[in-house]
Amino acid sequence: MTTLRFVPQALLDSWLEAGKADIRAGLLHDLSSREEFVVREAARFLRVESGDDFSSLVGKVKSVEQLKALGAEQCMTSVIVGETVYEVAPGWIAEEPSAPASRPAGSEVEGKNPEADMLARLLLDKLS
Repeated sequence: MTTLRFVPQALLDSWLEAGKADIRAGLLHDLSSREEFVVREAARFLRVESGDDFSSLVGKVKSVEQLKALGAEQCMTSVIVGETVYEVAPGWIAEEPSAPASRPAGSEVEGKNPEADMLARLLLDKLS
């Protein structure tokens, strides 16, 4: 089963600045555990700034592709859907590939540490 997590941009920025992670070719690399996650740009809907939440988006995470399908326009920390303006947290959807076949070619990681992998998953669960 594939696990999806939302990683806020601010958190990802802190990981990148601290040298704990790297993003290359659509993959988020945890440099300490060597774990990889497929990432897609997304937004978490925090609250309605004006209008009504007819689409029931508050509390949900939508990828950029899903926002386009909704006809939404995003500018920094705001998304407009129809006549409704939402405050959002920009970030990324991180998905752990469920099988090696689902990883992009050349992304295999050797010498994975199961304990570090569990710690990385725990951190993603707690921090996102």
